[in-house]
Amino acid sequence: MKIIFNTVIDLETLQKMEAYIEKALQEAEQDQKQYLNKAYLTDVALKEYLQRITQ
Repeated sequence: MKIIFNTVIDLETLQKMEAYIEKALQEAEQDQKQYLNKAYLTDVALKEYLQRITQ
């Protein structure tokens, strides 16, 4: 058992919490990569569009 913030948590529960947090962090990293990729593609498309209409 471990005491966290004056609360007793058994090891199994602690391991489940750690696994849940790890999974959430991995999903957040994937989401971040997808958003960065979409932002990059949007930026490229906007620059191409602006280049076409200003020629």
